[in-house]
Amino acid sequence: MSTSSSTPPNSSPTRRVALADLLLTVGMLAIFVIAFLTALDWSFNTGVFPLLITGLGIALAVLHLVVLLVRRPVPDLHPHGEDEEVEAMDVEYAFEHAGRAMWARTLAWVFSFFLLLYVAGIFIAAPVFTIAYLRLSAKASWLLSVVYAVVIGLALYASFVVFLGLPTPPGLFQ
Repeated sequence: MSTSSSTPPNSSPTRRVALADLLLTVGMLAIFVIAFLTALDWSFNTGVFPLLITGLGIALAVLHLVVLLVRRPVPDLHPHGEDEEVEAMDVEYAFEHAGRAMWARTLAWVFSFFLLLYVAGIFIAAPVFTIAYLRLSAKASWLLSVVYAVVIGLALYASFVVFLGLPTPPGLFQ
């Protein structure tokens, strides 16, 4: 009498923690802890926003670390790398196989955001960059791009101006 199983015969559930995920999570946790400890020395008005953000970052990084370490093992259905599509989704694979053109495009987007931020300020740069990136790189619809940009702009304005009353660095032309 044979029983069928959804796991291949020579495959048992294995516990795989992606090294890149683990290192990135621990690194971000360290950055958040250092920033939190630094913000503790500041006055209340100056430190309230950094303390909230870094505290949230610490909580999320710890939660992600716990999830990485205790999630249930999953069967490795392709132990010999037969499925290229599965491997293409792996972070290490992306870093190892990204060509110069992809790196150049990515760095150009990052550079253009910071340049726009310097020239126009956060309240103009974030929505304009959001629309540009979503339309040109992600090929998103106009509706999604504009709605997303408006939400980003309103969230930034509400956070800094309305709720916290914190000034933001103006752009060159403001």
